[in-house]
Amino acid sequence: MDAVWNLARAEGLDFPPLRKAIEADVVIVGAGATGMAAALMLKEAGERVVVLEADRVVGGNTGGSTGNLYATLSRGLASLCDKWDQDTVNQVVSLRRQALDKIENNVKRHAIDCQFERRPLHFCIRSADSENRQKLEKEYEVSRAADLNAGIIERPPGLSVPLYRALRIEDQAQYNPVQYIQGLAKAVDGGIYEKSPVIDVDAGKGRVSTPEGEVSAGHIVFATHTPKGINMVQAEMEPYREYGVAAPLQDNSAVPGNAAAHGDYPRGIFWMLDSGHSLRSYQYGGRSYVMVIGQKHQTGHGDLGVSYYRRLEKYAAEHFNIDKITHRWSAQQYQAADLLPYIGRSGHDNVYIATGYGADGLVWGEVAAELIGSQILGRQHRGRELLTPRRFTPAKSAKVWLEANTKVARHLSTDYFTVDKVQNLDEVAAGRGRVVKFSGDSYAVYRSPEDELSTLSPLCPHMKCMVNWNAADNTWDCPCHGSRFAPDGQFIEGPAYSSLEKREPPAE
Repeated sequence: MDAVWNLARAEGLDFPPLRKAIEADVVIVGAGATGMAAALMLKEAGERVVVLEADRVVGGNTGGSTGNLYATLSRGLASLCDKWDQDTVNQVVSLRRQALDKIENNVKRHAIDCQFERRPLHFCIRSADSENRQKLEKEYEVSRAADLNAGIIERPPGLSVPLYRALRIEDQAQYNPVQYIQGLAKAVDGGIYEKSPVIDVDAGKGRVSTPEGEVSAGHIVFATHTPKGINMVQAEMEPYREYGVAAPLQDNSAVPGNAAAHGDYPRGIFWMLDSGHSLRSYQYGGRSYVMVIGQKHQTGHGDLGVSYYRRLEKYAAEHFNIDKITHRWSAQQYQAADLLPYIGRSGHDNVYIATGYGADGLVWGEVAAELIGSQILGRQHRGRELLTPRRFTPAKSAKVWLEANTKVARHLSTDYFTVDKVQNLDEVAAGRGRVVKFSGDSYAVYRSPEDELSTLSPLCPHMKCMVNWNAADNTWDCPCHGSRFAPDGQFIEGPAYSSLEKREPPAE
């Protein structure tokens, strides 16, 4: 299954793979929220732009997002204020509010049919304990100081989930991210190449290579959620996965005891702080869908035997009169140690990165497009110094940096000694993946439901950490920096350039 947004994906909007050597002013790697917004800005400024996409336009994490747009942060502004200060919070809100307005302007200017609507956002708590109340009050104070239209309410209209209080922030927004990014791709009108994964970058020569082509450009933009290859900011971020399910509501009747019609539910952004769930609705083809997002965990660190999707399905069934689940999907997040994204010039002056968005990538992506585009065009941007990847914030980053890199060191040094030994590869069950030691060597082994066996090196080609099996998504996930691979080892996403190496075990 895939994200509910793909119900409305435009058919026939396909782009060819790159099969030649070409030149451009700017080459952008990645065709999601950041890449397509940057391509549009730069092309309208007269730059020759090429966009390389490993899969298809908006086929990655943008397509697996919630479609929620807001000037605040999903973690809340209070935590950012604690780490930085209120002035920084105000600047962040101002940047994100401006980006949200730019998205709305793009929708109108290019007539993009993506169900863009201004909606309120709610931080909700179910428990009345003093800690929850204090957190909500602090969030309210910081939000008001940042000039957001915020207020404490007892109950959002029509919400069937039991609550104690909610912080409501007006004038935020929602849209269908797949339709929006496809709309940007139409407006870019050329220079986009799908099924063109980047396999090598020579920053010094300004050269980006794909399996069948090559781009020479004065500027290289990594709009890939995390930089390709090895980059210092990867040591200052933690990758996470989060899961989502969607189901149509049965009829348009109300939940017992709830006066709100299901067709209007839940209108807005709802973050359930106690349980870590995010709720919203989506209408398509005359049906109303409810979405439940949650079960976040560090990439490569999921609990074996836990069905994250089933937990979300159970939550949805307990609170809504849903039909059967029709969509399941997940997406990746990279959380920066100091809670601000890394946007701008990286180690080389001609290379730009945009990463560390956390769960707030749709709006940060527009901020990044404007900031990076301004740098390429020689213009000023007020977020340049605050968000630069070259910043040094040890006091704000030390704790997360130490934890993240201790984790990486542990995986590099100990995972090799904790692999289960097997006497026979038949011990790997059908439909499962498992890292095992067999005949003195380690393998990532997947046995398909049809009993076909894939045997791979378990070492991620990025920095040689050992991958783990993600049973929820049937993928091999690297616990160090978030690279992910299909059951047969094919690269999916992350900083790695290549797939897992195929490794044939000795005859039994």
